[in-house]
Amino acid sequence: MELKQIEGRLTVCKLKTTAEIDLNQDFYFVGRTDEEISLVCKTENTPTKTLERDDGWRAFRKMVCWKAASARRLPASMMLTG
Repeated sequence: MELKQIEGRLTVCKLKTTAEIDLNQDFYFVGRTDEEISLVCKTENTPTKTLERDDGWRAFRKMVCWKAASARRLPASMMLTG
């Protein structure tokens, strides 16, 4: 297993609606429950209207190697989803 740092600083924030989320960003994650909408995105792409905001986060991508017919390196998420 190898960890690869994702470039840039991230912000975790709580939003009232999804209307201000730019879905054309190159990196973001949206989580929604019955009580809140949470967004993780690059700090420079954070919507202006947030209910709560926490800047300065970093993220890592887990890389997994295995040998089948030939050695390949794929993100762990691809192992789970195909």
